[in-house]
Amino acid sequence: MFRSACRRLSQVTVPIPTAPKGTGVVFHGQMQTPPFKLDHPTFFLMWFAGLAGAFSGNAFYKSFVMRQNPPNPPRYPNERPPDKHINTVEEDD
Repeated sequence: MFRSACRRLSQVTVPIPTAPKGTGVVFHGQMQTPPFKLDHPTFFLMWFAGLAGAFSGNAFYKSFVMRQNPPNPPRYPNERPPDKHINTVEEDD
């Protein structure tokens, strides 16, 4: 049932139109021009400006906005290690 439903959905039921004889290009590029188009230098300028803004904004946030972690407290120099490690398994005899 699933296989027949997939086959039914994947097949095209609308006939594909064919161009008349002697037709060169059916849809040329000037038929639907995009409403907004950038030339290559302007596009890449905008692209790299956006990347630079993202990276510099991240650096600004990490340097000035985000708070720093406090330093670790100083260690007590006379602290004695424990006699037995806390994760040692106690064996039953």
